[in-house]
Parts: sequence; C-alpha cells; structure tokens
Amino acid sequence: MSRFCLLLILLSGGASGALAIPENPSPVGVWRVIGDQSGEAEALVRIVEHDGVYEGRITTIFPRPSVSLDARCERCSGARKDQPVKGMLILSGLKRIGQAFKDGEILDPDTGEL
Repeated sequence: MSRFCLLLILLSGGASGALAIPENPSPVGVWRVIGDQSGEAEALVRIVEHDGVYEGRITTIFPRPSVSLDARCERCSGARKDQPVKGMLILSGLKRIGQAFKDGEILDPDTGEL
C-alpha cells in the first residue's frame, strides 16, 4: 500500500477511533504523510478546496536517508518529471459527493504512480 493510500483512506472516512468525527468532515488543512515502511512522518500536505474541488500540495519534506530536502520526482512522467517534490501538486480533482469523496487522483512522488 502506498503511503498516499493512507491519505485516501483518511479522506474517505476509512479511519475510525475514539475521537468524535463531525457529520461532514473536511479534508481541508495540513496532513502528515506517514511512510508505510518507516512508520514516520515523511512530508506535510496542505489540502485546499476551490469551488467544491480539493487539491493538495506537498509543503514540507522531512529528510530521510533516500530523500533530501531538494528531492525531485525522478519517477514521474510528463510535466512532473524531475520537478521538485516540495510544492508539487499531488492531489487533484477530488470532489465530495454526498458523504464520500470521489474522482480525482493522487500522485505518489516516490513511485511516480497515480
């Protein structure tokens, strides 16, 4: 499972716990991305909403042995190829439909996969 899948699970309401969750939770805000392998925070992603469509950008990268602060998306294709990961749009086109979040795509900059 990609660490960005965790972001999807959280956005879809798949996370549960002892905390009360508002009736219509919003993904807007800053989220920590936890690595599947490391179990540690690897980045911060800021999610914003524009006219009912959500997008998320990497605002902070936490360095680790294989990733530096100036990391580039080497495995990405198209316009994202070799672009800086910090500041990269990795979540786009996500819409709330009823209680669910649908459509959109999430990019994993480690693999270059959507």
